[in-house]
Amino acid sequence: MGAGFQGYIYLGDFSNKTNTLGDWVTEKTWSTLNIGIWDYYTTAHTLRWQYYDLDKKEWHELQRGASNWTSLAVPKGNYWVKVDVLDQNNNVIESKTMGTDGATKSVIDAVNVTRESNGDYLLGAISNNPYMSYVAKLYNYQTGQWFTQFNSQWARFRAQKGVKYRVQFEIYGWNRCLDFKGYDFIG
Repeated sequence: MGAGFQGYIYLGDFSNKTNTLGDWVTEKTWSTLNIGIWDYYTTAHTLRWQYYDLDKKEWHELQRGASNWTSLAVPKGNYWVKVDVLDQNNNVIESKTMGTDGATKSVIDAVNVTRESNGDYLLGAISNNPYMSYVAKLYNYQTGQWFTQFNSQWARFRAQKGVKYRVQFEIYGWNRCLDFKGYDFIG
């Protein structure tokens, strides 16, 4: 009987890439978005990870060092994640940027906006993570204002006939909003 292969194969050995960044790798957990990148640099370097909040127009440094992985723990929104390859004098050799909403595995699976026979609306949301906190916010298009908030998974609401509303369901965990979904309806 022949002996089978034992040990590990480094897939980088099968490529001719050197001194460059490769493809992005992402992994969602319940609380974070883990982001990695293939690092083919053989010369001494540092990786600087940053994210840019497109809504707030602010840069934030996540980490600086040798790791080709970082974790993004932000409210769901609009972000760029950037990794810079820095030489020994902190000059940028190469940069790569990706867009993300910062979403984790904790998501809103389903929502309910149902008009009942008495005229009330039953509002509710369900998440795939049972440890979340729920918020339902209501917006009145006629007044242009958010006017009420329910800090629960289910709520009842009496709408004014003919008025257009928006309900936004949000789930919270780890001190931030992890997912949201919004729906319009007419009372």
